[in-house]
Amino acid sequence: MSSTGIYFVRHGETAANRSFRFSGAIDLPLNKRGSIQASNCYPTISQLDFSAIYCSPLQRARQTASIATGGRLNRPPIIIDNRLVERSFGTIDGKFAPFAMRKVWDYDSSFIKSHYGEETLLTLELRVEDFLNMVRQQHSDQNILVFSHGGVATTINAILNENHVRSGYFFKHFHMKNGDIAYFAL
Repeated sequence: MSSTGIYFVRHGETAANRSFRFSGAIDLPLNKRGSIQASNCYPTISQLDFSAIYCSPLQRARQTASIATGGRLNRPPIIIDNRLVERSFGTIDGKFAPFAMRKVWDYDSSFIKSHYGEETLLTLELRVEDFLNMVRQQHSDQNILVFSHGGVATTINAILNENHVRSGYFFKHFHMKNGDIAYFAL
């Protein structure tokens, strides 16, 4: 039985996070608080044992990875992987749209249907599942470090913890704050 695991870090805060705007696929930098959150990850990360580092291509995740692993001697290079990008929210990316939050994250409503041109939850699950399969194959019995986004973390949790595949139960009950670190056993 494999003991492959993922240490997952959600990127630090951005101005869009602070103002409750959909940031999705928009490439935003960390704000001052986000940089501090990334720095606060360093003491934990410096104590972890991992064989590889993967990161979303979006600036906020890359900045978090750079800050949170900075100064660690002999760390593996950071590998950018497009499968770790946050879910695009289509026409509401960048908008303050609390009315849309429930609709786009509702598993039953948004699993195969796009309301605002956003990536469907099925498409998100399939690309994250593809990443997890690669991790299982290339990093069997190892831990890796991943810097990505809340939607990707929630999707990993759903894939790994669903009693019935694609039922959405755990999808509705998992959330990581900016700068949080979680562990997922594959």
